[in-house]
Amino acid sequence: MLKPLKDSGKPVVITEFGFNTTNQPVRGMANGLDDVSNVSRLLHALPGVGRFIRPWPRVIRPRDESAQADRLGRNLDLLESAGVEGAFVFTFTFPLNPFDEDPKFDLDRSGTSLVKVFSDGRQGTTYTDMPWEPKESFHAVAKWYLTH
Repeated sequence: MLKPLKDSGKPVVITEFGFNTTNQPVRGMANGLDDVSNVSRLLHALPGVGRFIRPWPRVIRPRDESAQADRLGRNLDLLESAGVEGAFVFTFTFPLNPFDEDPKFDLDRSGTSLVKVFSDGRQGTTYTDMPWEPKESFHAVAKWYLTH
């Protein structure tokens, strides 16, 4: 797919690619927005009532940060070997799909972000002033760019 682009003589940059935090395919839109119950998002957005209703995933997939990190690393290797000039990983953070210890509410599983976002006011332990914590994919991408 990249050969015709490379043959143009112009630099090729992949502007967006990423993988979900699961080892199973997620249907629909990027970042798993389609994977979240629309009813739960609507109810959560209602004034007054919304604070008592949390969005939930339609399907509870196994959380697998290692699979996400591995896929990103392999894809970066493939893009480099194909001669791509640059690539942007999608995405660093995605507050619409927050992490939750309870799998029934862990929207981050279907998200592609490199960090898990906390929506309950918690701060991370790695960066104590941030409301997120790096995932394995964060470290995998950092390591890849450190060595390439």
